Amino acid sequence: MRRVADINLRGESEDPLFEKSRKSGYMTGSLSTSICHLDSLTTLVIADWKGISGSIPTCIPSSLPTLRILNLIGNSFSGPIPSDIGALSKLKSPQPRWQSPHRPWCHTLVSNPDAGSPPPQPHQQQAIPQHTRKPRQHTRMLSRALLGRNDLSGPIPTSISSLNRLADLELRC
Repeated sequence: MRRVADINLRGESEDPLFEKSRKSGYMTGSLSTSICHLDSLTTLVIADWKGISGSIPTCIPSSLPTLRILNLIGNSFSGPIPSDIGALSKLKSPQPRWQSPHRPWCHTLVSNPDAGSPPPQPHQQQAIPQHTRKPRQHTRMLSRALLGRNDLSGPIPTSISSLNRLADLELRC
């Protein structure tokens, strides 16, 4: 068991330390499945490293139950969205966006018959009667999933349907 709570690695640094050494701070590589051994992790930010590629480890949803912030914007991740992403019940506002210059796969809720209909607009939503609401401990906290401009493949995971606070699901090219 490791006691790492936060990982915050933002892209190409303009830090004076890097400028003095004439280095960019540019990282390449992939996100190792070893990240899943950090079972106390609450924040995972690996953003704007265009040289980070490969697939998102499928163990993240099941191995990191305390994850509250997931920001993977601006990388070159590819492959499927982890199928049990809906299990991240403590996630606040994730921004998992994978970018690729090729973008051969592009899905939207409107064009995907397996995804069901898009959620109603705020003015169309009706209050859920108190007696039908789920207990608070079962509420899935994910409110935004930004997955646009990527090279992802496969179906939209059915576990997304368990995210009862999901207001934003971006899957456009």
